[in-house]
Amino acid sequence: MTREELRGKAQTVLGLVDGSELGITLPHEHFFI
Repeated sequence: MTREELRGKAQTVLGLVDGSELGITLPHEHFFI
């Protein structure tokens, strides 16, 4: 996929989904020590 095709999409465990389908989300980080 090109960058233009990926614009507005989010990578999830289910694959790429449109960002508007996500609803309210909270940002967070994963740290591996």
